[in-house]
Amino acid sequence: MFTLRATAWLPPARLSQLRAILNLSQRNWSAVLAWTLAALRPSGPYPILILRGPPYSGKSTCAALLRTLVDPNAGPLHPLPRSERQLPQRAHPH
Repeated sequence: MFTLRATAWLPPARLSQLRAILNLSQRNWSAVLAWTLAALRPSGPYPILILRGPPYSGKSTCAALLRTLVDPNAGPLHPLPRSERQLPQRAHPH
């Protein structure tokens, strides 16, 4: 479990800045806010956020930013292994 730092909390003015950075519609913004609040609960179950869009639309950037907001100690995002043989190789350094 992790502890939220004071910098992880965003006042309303900063929330509007975050929405502008993520370039989300009102519907998607509401879903992201709901996901963020649910992800910050002290116990599970925790939600899964699925980001869809065309290539180079900022999905990975959005995921990394939101992940940092929810868990400031999280490591970088990694793609899923292509085979079962790659799983131990990817897990070993961590």
